[in-house]
This record gives sequence, structure tokens and C-alpha cells, in this order.
Amino acid sequence: MKKILFTILLAIGIVLAFQFTTTEVSEENPTSNTRTDQVILLELFTSQGCSSCPSADRLLDKTLANHKNVIGLSYHVDYWNYIGWKDPFSSKVYSNYQRAYGSKFRSSSIYTPQLVVNGSSHFTGSDALKLNRKLNEESNYVSNAITFKSVESVNGSINLSLETEALAELLTVVLVIKERETKIPRGENRDRTLLNTNIVVAREVISNSKNATVALKIPEIVTEEDEVMLIAFSQDKDLRVNAASQYEL
Repeated sequence: MKKILFTILLAIGIVLAFQFTTTEVSEENPTSNTRTDQVILLELFTSQGCSSCPSADRLLDKTLANHKNVIGLSYHVDYWNYIGWKDPFSSKVYSNYQRAYGSKFRSSSIYTPQLVVNGSSHFTGSDALKLNRKLNEESNYVSNAITFKSVESVNGSINLSLETEALAELLTVVLVIKERETKIPRGENRDRTLLNTNIVVAREVISNSKNATVALKIPEIVTEEDEVMLIAFSQDKDLRVNAASQYEL
């Protein structure tokens, strides 16, 4: 009986020792991702020239603060720039990306604020009830199986290499400003101070890749006071997101 008990205890000790060792190895490599983690990618299409957008901007900020498994992006579109205020973060590139989602969702037009969840559903970005429901429904579909292998800043650019577990039909890498307040002197949001979170300021898309090397030019709008971060995500040809990860700089 004592011999059997000793054998059982020895086996348990070996298993625990193995688990402790693998945890230490993982923690020593901060650029590696835990493959079992599930994440949700939120893409908000917004504009500082849109009076309906600040409530959606605040909701995204609150959601990211309260849900550590959520990765969020703010794309500032350019089609509201004619109504009194030119959004300094706006780009036609982001408007065209939103139009691609419009084609996917068979929408007759595009709008702000629009929130896209995991590239699979969309709704008004200020709708907190619908967002909470989608956070529950979409919690098991996207992994963080993208690894930032190397990241370095060289001559005004961020050079990085990525690896995905599976071939990515579309692999997107973006540089974001984590938070910025802007005083708006004109337009629909005149005399308001707006808070924007995870503002996309540089973007690169690679097709059919599993290992990628990317150079993102840091735009002039990024200041020394800004905190920035890299976010990468993969999509299928229908823009459905299947993996996403972020890297703190």
C-alpha cells in the first residue's frame, strides 16, 4: 500500500513540475501568445466631424477598459470632412475599407458610427445593448494566434516580422495611437473636446501570408507624448476575422 501511494505521489510531482517549467518558459518570452486565448476584434468607423460619433467613441473606450480579451480599432473616415471640420486622423483608405464591408453586408450606403464585430456583423457603434450581446455571441471564434517575432524602430519606421499559425488570406498590421483628446473648433462637434481610442494612423495589408515582414512609416501626426501600439489581424476573403493580436510598444 505504501509503495502504491509513493508511486502516485511521485507521478503527481512529475506532472506539477512539468507544468511549472512550461509556465516559466512562456513568461520569459513576452512576444509569444497563449494559443488558447480567444479574443474579439472591434472595428469602429468614426469621424470627429460626426455629431453622433462621440458616444460610440466613449463606448469603445469603456469596452476596451473593461474587457481585456477585446481588441479595438478606430478608423476615421474622410467623407464628413466637408461639413466644417477636417478630421486630422481621417483617410480615404479607411473609407474604402468600410465600403468593402458595405459590399459584404449588402448595405445600400455606409454610415458612422458603425461598429463591426469580428468582421461578421455590424450595427450602430453607440448601441451598448447590442454590443454586450455580441461580445457574448462572438467570444469563441477568434484566436490570438499571431506572433510578433521581432519589432524595431528604425529611421522613422517600425520594422516588424509576424507569424500566423495558418495561412492568412488577408493579414493586416496597423499602428494605433492609444488615446488622444482633440478640441474641435468648428463643425457639428464645435466647442467639444473629443476622446478617441486606438486610432489607426498607419496600415499595411498583405495577401496570402503566414510569415510576413512589414515596415510601417510613423506618420507626423504621432507625437512624442503619444502611446502607440501595434495590432495585427487575419481575415478570410469574406473579411471574417479569424485571428488577432496586439503588441505594446
